[in-house]
Amino acid sequence: MTTSTSDLPTLVPTFYTREITAALDAANRRRLFGFISGETGRSKTLTCKHYAASHPEVAFVDLPDLPGAVSSAELVRLFAVALLGSDYGSQRANRLEIHNYLIRHRRLIIVDEANQLLHAASSRTIVKNLEFIRRNIFDLTNTAVVLVFTGYTLSDLRHGTLSGFLEQFRGRIGFPLQIKALRKNTEVKPIVLHYVPNADQALIDAADSIARPGDGKLRTLVKYLELAAEYSERKGVPITAEMLLQFRGRFEDGGAWEEDR
Repeated sequence: MTTSTSDLPTLVPTFYTREITAALDAANRRRLFGFISGETGRSKTLTCKHYAASHPEVAFVDLPDLPGAVSSAELVRLFAVALLGSDYGSQRANRLEIHNYLIRHRRLIIVDEANQLLHAASSRTIVKNLEFIRRNIFDLTNTAVVLVFTGYTLSDLRHGTLSGFLEQFRGRIGFPLQIKALRKNTEVKPIVLHYVPNADQALIDAADSIARPGDGKLRTLVKYLELAAEYSERKGVPITAEMLLQFRGRFEDGGAWEEDR
């Protein structure tokens, strides 16, 4: 079933959502191999899902977060289901169907949570999975591929398990993107202004204090802003810094709204 952008959570444009989109565009137009890396909660997955939903030639492959990571057979099966909507029963049959399909159709494949490729039980499985993507997908069918990593830096990828794999793509890599430390003016502020166009500095500073500590807090900020927007509409009151911080207290510290006490 095809996902439309209306089925997805709202994507607020920020510096990095635009950079992610630019990287995907470059890979898509020029048949490039690429990778995007950054911490959790920085809109990588949501941006990629929106891109795939608005580009029918793009396939989104989400590697599941399984304790045993992804075996070679499971990886091939995931690609078959994502591209063709079906599992053909054996790794050999799935490989053949994937190859025949990609030869006929121009594609960009986004592989989300690609760090799962590095968590296999043996280095042999890791290499086998990476070789499937390099040889069977990228080289033999001229299909663009973008790997999206969480919790890895470009340095980790270039000097770790992926170093040999990436070495084969030196002349083909386009727009390698490392999402750097959270910035108030380029990420937090645009998100706040999306929900509160006339936001004052106090509200932006409060939002920044919520978004900054720990992993995934930008995602948490969006959740609180959505809740604040609902509360604001229901009560007919403006969204303020105090209100936003009350939401943080309610959900993180066990606090309550004054009316709840």
